[in-house]
Amino acid sequence: MGTLLKVFTVILLILSIAVTWLGVENFNKREELIGRTQTLEKELTRLAGTIENAAPVFDGFNNYPERDTSAVEERAVNEPDRDNFWDDYKHSLEIITTAADMTRVNQEQLKVYWQMTKDEKGNLVYARNATDKRKIANGKGTMHVLLDEVYGKAVDQQKRLNETRTQLTAIRNELVKVIDLLNDEKQSHRASKVLIKTQRENIGRLEVEVDGLKGQVAKLERDIRDLNDIITDREGTIKKQADDIATMDIQIKNQQVQIDRLISELDEYRRGSGRSGGGSSNDIGAIKLTPGDKGKIVSFDESLAFAIIQLTDTAKAEITANGTGFTPLELMVYRKVNGVETIVNRIRVVNPPNENNLAVADIVYGWKQLPMQAGDIVVNQ
Repeated sequence: MGTLLKVFTVILLILSIAVTWLGVENFNKREELIGRTQTLEKELTRLAGTIENAAPVFDGFNNYPERDTSAVEERAVNEPDRDNFWDDYKHSLEIITTAADMTRVNQEQLKVYWQMTKDEKGNLVYARNATDKRKIANGKGTMHVLLDEVYGKAVDQQKRLNETRTQLTAIRNELVKVIDLLNDEKQSHRASKVLIKTQRENIGRLEVEVDGLKGQVAKLERDIRDLNDIITDREGTIKKQADDIATMDIQIKNQQVQIDRLISELDEYRRGSGRSGGGSSNDIGAIKLTPGDKGKIVSFDESLAFAIIQLTDTAKAEITANGTGFTPLELMVYRKVNGVETIVNRIRVVNPPNENNLAVADIVYGWKQLPMQAGDIVVNQ
């Protein structure tokens, strides 16, 4: 009996040690579970503060400028083509929303794992399944409702995040288009600036040339005015000379009448004196010119049948060599037509040349072949 008691005592001692060890281990596990649960509650509460409470709603209006897609040409475009990028743009993604609010009540609900209900007496009891009487771990008032709510908001937020990523991709593509367009336009603008610079330099050079040409034009205008004055003076001189020529022509004709009368008287005298003389009456005072060019026509008036000629120095010397005086002489007027010397008319020089070798000549009637021109050659044949 004493041996059995000793054995029982030893077994009881061993069991006490085992129970003590199990109690210590169970306490440690309980503390671990409590700490883990509290940590999960705390971190879940903090995590819920980062999840949007509701989907953002855009209630504004789109007033953003659309990108011009018309080509850049050398013409004005009042209504260019526009891109419809903003039609599919989700403006609600820009709205800042509030995070989920885990209030004190919700934090207390996180500690409820089993669904609670009231019995007939109004006492709180665990809600059980009607079929197997098992306690219900979800439903109203349990932590599962909060977790499902947070999970649903997290799923919605993940969806909006993916939509934001998709929208960012669209914005990036649009930005790439704008950058490419801007780069092309900048290249074109650089070329345009180079062209503008060149054209400005050309314009500056042309303005300098224009200023120089304006100065030349002003000088030419002054020269024209001076020449007009000279022409006016010379026209007056020519008119005066024409008047003088007309007067001289009358005097020459009167002198010719006197000369003819004197020649007639001289012939009668010779016949009366019985002297035949050494030559005919045509030889008295006759001027002998060598053949060839003797001058040119300076001016003329065919209606008045006279011309002014410019004699050569040789012709003037031959005419003035006879000291007995001047007698009229006839000369031919020629002009080259298609390289051939052609008769124009015949003239009769009626006065000796002046100091400028100018002389007055009558246009002989019946010899006209071509209209006379200034510069026609006067020839003695």
